[in-house]
Amino acid sequence: MDTQTPPQECECGVQPSVFYLLATLLLTSCSTAMLCASIMTDHWEHVVWERAALAALANASSTTLQWLLDEKVAKGWCESAACECGIPKQTIRHMVLECPNTKFNGSFEELKTLNGKAVDYFKTSRFNF
Repeated sequence: MDTQTPPQECECGVQPSVFYLLATLLLTSCSTAMLCASIMTDHWEHVVWERAALAALANASSTTLQWLLDEKVAKGWCESAACECGIPKQTIRHMVLECPNTKFNGSFEELKTLNGKAVDYFKTSRFNF
């Protein structure tokens, strides 16, 4: 007759998962404290926009600006999602690979490897990525 020994329990006293739980609680508490401190400071009330520069960027990208909260906050939106070439929805893929007005004149491999020609394309394009 085989006798089996009962499984032995850990004699170390504290399970390792307790240390993970304590570390998680510590990190969560620290990040919550930093978030509260950043919200309670008045730094965000002193942010100032250069209205002329923001208006120039909006005009260059056909974006409409609406100023809110005593003209401290700008809300921007595009009137249309259509591309200037006529397709109804402009995407980055369309702008870079398909649009006759803005497409990259090179191969997809050149874009993937970001060779000199691709870097020049992104530096001189009229849209910011």
